Amino acid sequence: MRIGVTGSRHGLTLAQMTVVTRELQLLSWMSVTDLHHGDCTGVDVQVAAIAAGLGYRTIAHPPTNETHRGCHPSDEVRSAFDYLTRDRHIVDETELLIGCPDGPERPKSGTWYTIGYARKIGRRTLVVDPAGDVVDSGLRVGS
Repeated sequence: MRIGVTGSRHGLTLAQMTVVTRELQLLSWMSVTDLHHGDCTGVDVQVAAIAAGLGYRTIAHPPTNETHRGCHPSDEVRSAFDYLTRDRHIVDETELLIGCPDGPERPKSGTWYTIGYARKIGRRTLVVDPAGDVVDSGLRVGS
């Protein structure tokens, strides 16, 4: 299984970091090997670093707009695309999307756009709110 991540460029809260780390640990025991991320500051590079530390291969999908590029030293770097196109590529290439938004669903949020696209095409999602609560789970690994 390949997983993707989407989230705020403001980064993970401590609660989100705790939940995401636990889930990545559990998924690694289930032979999940690849993490696809958008290579932006905040959640993308934080989760990529956690995943790399757990032995995942990290695959970056950078944006063409480099204003918020995180430049995580990934195992593979894909061609750059505009934000929404690269977000769809992440979802298209994975079976599970972990979403870490910085608040409730709202229009014009790239994180929520990506989560919505994953839901629309039937991908499993694990959405962790800033308090660390799993508010949407198509696959819950931990208890």
